[in-house]
Amino acid sequence: MNAARTAFFNYMHRAFGFVQKALQEATPQTYGEPEVVLYEEEEHAEVRLYADIMPQMYCEWLGMGVSDVGFARALDRIPKGYRAVLRINSNGGDVTVGVAIAARVADAKLPVVIDGVAASIASVVAAASPHVTMKPGTTVMLHNPWSCVCGNARALRAEAGVLDTLREAMLDIYHGKTGEAFPRDSWTKALDGTDGADGTWWTGDQAVSLGFADVYEKSAPLDKEKAKALLDARRTVAALTGVPLPKSLELETEEPTLPEPAPTPQPVVRDPAGAKVLAPSVRVSNRPGAFRIPR
Repeated sequence: MNAARTAFFNYMHRAFGFVQKALQEATPQTYGEPEVVLYEEEEHAEVRLYADIMPQMYCEWLGMGVSDVGFARALDRIPKGYRAVLRINSNGGDVTVGVAIAARVADAKLPVVIDGVAASIASVVAAASPHVTMKPGTTVMLHNPWSCVCGNARALRAEAGVLDTLREAMLDIYHGKTGEAFPRDSWTKALDGTDGADGTWWTGDQAVSLGFADVYEKSAPLDKEKAKALLDARRTVAALTGVPLPKSLELETEEPTLPEPAPTPQPVVRDPAGAKVLAPSVRVSNRPGAFRIPR
């Protein structure tokens, strides 16, 4: 039984190595790198961290993710003199890999734009930037580091101490972004989260008010002329395709109708003694008690 199990694992190891080698030959030296877009006329570069953060070995095995090795390699390929910006939409990943990426961001003084979410260790990468911009609807999520461990009680207790050390190291980066505007104790509470929660989520407004982000670009409503032009264009497309526009869209863009003015009440006639006198009622049906007060 043991021999069969060993043979099976050896076979899987060789098969996995064959697939890994084939992938490396297809796209050599690109594993773990974020996408980099160069705008030559403007001498501007965008580094897009749109993936989970993993060790280089995992990126090579899985064929996805961004590593510290790949991130540094991508920065090195940006032409000298180009202004670079880091755009983030990441759920986070490995703590030490993320801290290494954060060190490169701090050294290069890369401005950060959050396009989706900067969660977990990706929020540490953003905090290492001297300037953070959050796009409409984006969020930030931070929490205490996680770990998986197996072993005896001594090993488990030791791992808890490692997690505490990692948290203190993360707090150095977070607190370095805000200073005393958001004290270290407040960062610790944010990592802990409320009862039953894992950490804390911030909207763009909250991140700016606490000093994590510098700018929150809120969505600006269209002016009436642009909204009308857009609606006319959509009506044209709807007429050509035969697909009607949603009624809600038509109602939102219609000019508001003012309510009809209320009728002017008739003056109240009072008798000389000051008692209120109503005009005679007119019966409108044969049902007793059905009357209409004339206007």
